[in-house]
Amino acid sequence: MKIIVFEIIFGIFLTILESWVASESTTTTPVSDKFLPDHPDLKESDKYSVPVAKGRQVQFENITVYESAYKNDTQIMLITIYDIFGFHPHVKFIADKLADQGVFVVIPDLFHGNPVPLENFPQPSFMERAQHLFSKNGSWVENKPDLLNVIKHYKTKYGIARVGMFGFCWGGKIAVLAASDEDFSDSLNAIGLVHPSRVTNEDAFDIRVPALLLPSKSEPDMLPFLKTLNDNIKGNKSDHHRYDAMQHGFAGARSDFSDIEIRTNVENVIYRLSTFFKQVLA
Repeated sequence: MKIIVFEIIFGIFLTILESWVASESTTTTPVSDKFLPDHPDLKESDKYSVPVAKGRQVQFENITVYESAYKNDTQIMLITIYDIFGFHPHVKFIADKLADQGVFVVIPDLFHGNPVPLENFPQPSFMERAQHLFSKNGSWVENKPDLLNVIKHYKTKYGIARVGMFGFCWGGKIAVLAASDEDFSDSLNAIGLVHPSRVTNEDAFDIRVPALLLPSKSEPDMLPFLKTLNDNIKGNKSDHHRYDAMQHGFAGARSDFSDIEIRTNVENVIYRLSTFFKQVLA
């Protein structure tokens, strides 16, 4: 009789223990699973832990390009212009997430392997390195032929019909310059600016295509920029959203994707880019 009572009590104990373990495993599941899966080396302070890139790097016309997996029926291409820190996993990750939405995404290495090292920030030498980059590999004179070659290459290879371009920080300025250049008038159909730098409201007067404006709280008010686009472009589909709680660079190389608030806003950037380009380039 004692043995039977003991087995019953022990069975109840095991049931309670299993329920408690299940409850604990549920409540401790990271919120980040929705956006970033666990990384084997993830630490709270680790700003670089993101999933392995899904795409590949190819080379043509003397330029290296990261490209997402191409789907045979895709006729839309997005060109991603990184920030001054170059080919960073954050930028590749965002490109891959956009590619999951059914578009073909490429990231040309406009700095040809010579970006500003991330470890230089925010040392005193950072601005010196950045200014040197802006006048050399980061200048429009250097970038323009590379971008024209990238568009020509993929139009020829895959029959791409519509092209969008979006950039982070410095890359936003490059997208503005491309949208203002007559040589891109037949090949560039829309642009996106993610916490852009070196962009002024006066730049809007020369832009010929719809633009998605995604400034952070660090950038000047871009509503006058939007108004100019609406006034100057017939049937304009430009859009604007300001991330008032985010600092400049929150979606770029310097960001900390382990921070839930930042991660949530980056996810929103991906959603807005995908929605805008699908509507405008359809």
